[in-house]
Amino acid sequence: MHNLTRPILKPRYSEVKILASIFLIDLLTKLLAKFYLPFEDPVFIIKDKISLYLTYNMQSTGGQAAYLLEDQTNHNLILLRLYINYVFLAIYILYIRNKNIKIAYKYIIGIILLILLSFATNLIHPLFPSLVISNWTTSVIGKLAGISLYGLFFYLSRNKWIRIFCLLILAAGLGNLCSHFYSPFMVIDFINIEGTYDLFRIGVFNIADLSLDIGAVGLLVALLLLFLRRVARKLFKIMQPAKLV
Repeated sequence: MHNLTRPILKPRYSEVKILASIFLIDLLTKLLAKFYLPFEDPVFIIKDKISLYLTYNMQSTGGQAAYLLEDQTNHNLILLRLYINYVFLAIYILYIRNKNIKIAYKYIIGIILLILLSFATNLIHPLFPSLVISNWTTSVIGKLAGISLYGLFFYLSRNKWIRIFCLLILAAGLGNLCSHFYSPFMVIDFINIEGTYDLFRIGVFNIADLSLDIGAVGLLVALLLLFLRRVARKLFKIMQPAKLV
């Protein structure tokens, strides 16, 4: 994992260009789809496998999360609890990163506090069974929370690939967040690939969604490789004295 005491690395011009390019391409394609595609009437590109299909996402989250929550009641309140944890995690990292505490203790304290917060919000949840939170409000709060958390990961990381994949996620969050502030005030989706919903619970999507999926998978792979590299280095150091003997 990242050293929380390292100085922040400022974003490079090339990184800003990546973020701005994805955001602008997403915005332009959404507007073109809105004005020139027929609503919920497929325009086939490659036979019946790939099509342009204009629709508006009226839900508070994407297809994968909606699938996981389909058996739950009051989805938006559950999501709001999750977003509170995101914001808490970001605030905790900013607070603890320069404290004179061993890095292992920082992670342990953070995990314990996160578990306690999750337990507390789980106890409070039943007290508001009839609380109604709109999909628009939940979606906006969720995207702001995600942008805050991944933006923090981007600034604290010094690994090139982790920063790039965080940029893809940030661009996706900004693109879909922006969709809530112009007509129809919902996320505009227009790309449909046959079979993706059955396989990955990905329905009709847009450029921001594509950037998010690539960024999320890439970030997981980059973190895994970084972890394996560090384990390999430690094993190499341990084995070196034995070779000398």
